[in-house]
Amino acid sequence: MKILVTGASGFIGRNLIAALRAYEGLQVFECNRDTGQSLLEQYCREADMIYHLAGCNRPKDEGEYELINVEFTKKLLELLKREGNTSPIVYSSSIQALLNNPYGRSKKAGEELFFDYARETGTKVYLYRLPNVFGKWCRPNYNSVIATLCYNEVNNLPTRIDDAKHLMRLVYVDDLVREMIGLIKAEDRSTGFCEVPQIYHVTLGRIVELIQAFWQDTQARRTPDLSEEFTQKLYDTYLSYLPEVTPF
Repeated sequence: MKILVTGASGFIGRNLIAALRAYEGLQVFECNRDTGQSLLEQYCREADMIYHLAGCNRPKDEGEYELINVEFTKKLLELLKREGNTSPIVYSSSIQALLNNPYGRSKKAGEELFFDYARETGTKVYLYRLPNVFGKWCRPNYNSVIATLCYNEVNNLPTRIDDAKHLMRLVYVDDLVREMIGLIKAEDRSTGFCEVPQIYHVTLGRIVELIQAFWQDTQARRTPDLSEEFTQKLYDTYLSYLPEVTPF
C-alpha cells in the first residue's frame, strides 16, 4: 500500500511518517516544499491513501495562508482528479476554522474544497479540526508554547507567560497519529469530521510548573511522579528536548 503524506517535514508529518514506517507493506511518499511537479504527479497517480498535512500558520506575509492552505490544496485535488485517483484523503484542519481571522478563513476554505471534491468524485475525505498539538519534534519558538517552554527550560533560557490561568486544549501527537493511521482500514467510515482523540484541558501555569519540576528532577537524577496520563505525555515530550537528543 502506498501512502502520500504532504507536509512531510512538519511536526505532525514527521511523527506520522515515523509511525507508518513501522508497518510492513506500506510505502510512504513524502511531499514537502522541495518536491517537484513530476514527482508530485507520480505520487498522486499511485497513492492508495493521502494525508494532507501541509499548511501554513505562522507566515511572514498573510498571503501565504492563501497560497499554501488554499492554492496548494486546490493543486493537490486537481492532480488527484486528473489521475482519476479517488483514494481516501485525511485533512488536518484547525479549530480556528471557526474564527474570522486570516488563518481560520484559509483552513475553512480548505475544508470546503475537500467537501466539494468528495461530492464531485465520491472520494472519502476525513477532516480533523485540531486544537494545540504537542509532542516530540515540534519546533520551539514557532507555534507551540509547550515546545518553546521545554526548549527554554533545558537550555536555561527565561520563561515568560502572560496569563498563567489561560486554559489550553491539547492533543498528544502520538494519540493523533494512532487515530489517523486507523483510518487506513476504516472502509465503512463516511466522509466528514473525525473525532479528535483525548483532549487535555490544562492551564498554562500548570504546564510551566510541571516542566520546571521535570528539569529539577533531571538535575537531581530523580524520576518524576508520572501517575497522571497528561504528566507522562508531557514528560516524554520534555525528554525529547534534552540537549543530547534534541534535533534543534
